[in-house]
Amino acid sequence: MASPTDKHRDIAFALQIVEYYDTLFQALNNLKPQFLCTSTQLQSALSHLDKLVTMNDIEWLKEVGTKIEEVKNRIKKELLTLSSISVLPPEICNNHYKEVSEILEDFKKRIDFVRVSSPRLVRLSLEMALRELSELPGDEHVRLWLISDENRAAEFREGLWNLIYGSPTAAGLLFMRLCERATKELYKKVVGSDPTRMTWGQVLDDLERHYTESNNAEILSLLRYLKEWRNKLAHPEKLLTQEEAEDLYVMAMRALKTVIKQLQTSSVSLRTQLTTRCLPPSPAQ
Repeated sequence: MASPTDKHRDIAFALQIVEYYDTLFQALNNLKPQFLCTSTQLQSALSHLDKLVTMNDIEWLKEVGTKIEEVKNRIKKELLTLSSISVLPPEICNNHYKEVSEILEDFKKRIDFVRVSSPRLVRLSLEMALRELSELPGDEHVRLWLISDENRAAEFREGLWNLIYGSPTAAGLLFMRLCERATKELYKKVVGSDPTRMTWGQVLDDLERHYTESNNAEILSLLRYLKEWRNKLAHPEKLLTQEEAEDLYVMAMRALKTVIKQLQTSSVSLRTQLTTRCLPPSPAQ
């Protein structure tokens, strides 16, 4: 690890460092565990990792760059294998996901974003964003949903941190991941089956069909908006501007509020149905 003096000398690379973070996060997102490990996943991850070659030019990031080169070499070997078969076992991508996760954590430990980059918010209030970073969102239902699972709260804070300090694509992907978690919970509640083996796109399609039948305009509009954003971010080359990411944050918080309300409504409805079924039959008149 380089000395603090070396680090301060490299502050000129601040924008580049933010790009490194975005790129690592996108590579990680490409390797997100699926049922199969495809060449598309590996190629997309490799294309992002290739962009990090200049990391070796920064003294205190050379160790991270070396780890990235090792992962790239393993991915290249697996792509050669995929030239003869269509898919690889899911463990291949899962293992690379863990490797890149560890690299990202190592990278984050080496970066003090507050010192390297000043706040980059364009539309949102910095005071409000810092308050929500500390205390979580003001909406009570969303806040309770986040703190009920430490992974949700951690993803929210990491997403908002990235939004504040100018890593918009990473922020957007994290906000979308929270929306994915919430809509999959809703799917399990209203459809009654486990969506673990489904893609988020399939879950959104099924929920849209379900709520079309019930003619719920509010949730239908939300689901279509989520599908639109999901499709945008599904392309590895899609980078969000700071303004887009801030708009996405506002939309994601509204989406979470709406979905959580539906979760609570569905729970009440389900309890009512179960209670009704358990009541003894009315005596004959």
